[in-house]
Amino acid sequence: FSYLDYGTKVAMEPRNMECLDKFLIVQIPLCGYAEIYCGKEFLLSNKLVGAVVTPTLPLRMRWSDDCSQLTVRIDRKQIEQHCASLLGHPLRKPIEFALAMPLDGGPCKRWLRLLRTVLEDLDDSSEGPISTAMETQLERALMTELLVAHPNTYQSALCSSKQELAPKYI
Repeated sequence: FSYLDYGTKVAMEPRNMECLDKFLIVQIPLCGYAEIYCGKEFLLSNKLVGAVVTPTLPLRMRWSDDCSQLTVRIDRKQIEQHCASLLGHPLRKPIEFALAMPLDGGPCKRWLRLLRTVLEDLDDSSEGPISTAMETQLERALMTELLVAHPNTYQSALCSSKQELAPKYI
């Protein structure tokens, strides 16, 4: 988790995507706005609409001078392994998420509530640090909820009530 506020207009167009293809970023604007192009999608992100930036797609962003954001960085390999374990089989292709994440309700409301709870627990040192085991479970819960709540290439399979049949050779 990180809080970003550049204090001035910023334009970003990473040319070497190798550094960015290892993680996805959920951007939650706290004020201001950002223009985001990810793959073929465009989004004007603000306090009502966050962004889920897919690491395998080209990226270009422009932030307003008053834009500040909470960002959640999720390791790409980790979320893909988690998705595969939930599905019960290896992924056929990398996960791609829809860019726009409505922040004012809808399916992602539970994910945002969980995120707030996790951040509050991390900020509250009165009960001591969170155990490594608990950190792992909270991480998995955030990934699971993101996978089922926010549109992506595996959302329908994850939300399907029927199990896929095993291949003939099994």
